[in-house]
Amino acid sequence: MALDAALAASPAAPALPRLAYISHPLGGAPRLNRRRIRRICATVVREGVLPVAPQLLLPCFLTYGRDLEPELGCRLAFLARCDEVRVFADAGVTPGMTQEITQARLHGIPVRYYHDLPEPL
Repeated sequence: MALDAALAASPAAPALPRLAYISHPLGGAPRLNRRRIRRICATVVREGVLPVAPQLLLPCFLTYGRDLEPELGCRLAFLARCDEVRVFADAGVTPGMTQEITQARLHGIPVRYYHDLPEPL
């Protein structure tokens, strides 16, 4: 795969893949949105880019809607380390996504907008 090739580029100093922060709503229909985010991540990996999707990781140890400050801090820390932000706004941009877009611009991180989800796997 493209990601394997990027990691195996040089045994002494492997080239690290680009990181793409996935900005997508979670609330409203969390199960459906998690499925969509997983599909997006699979597509991004096939491009040789490593997706960063805090919507899939953070619920493992934070309670959605209750741990707002730690959740926001974690999201923005992940975002600051990414090479780009991919915004999936087919259902509109949420306040949380607006925070992510604002932070990306403050850090000079390119923001790319998508209005269609990738095809199902």
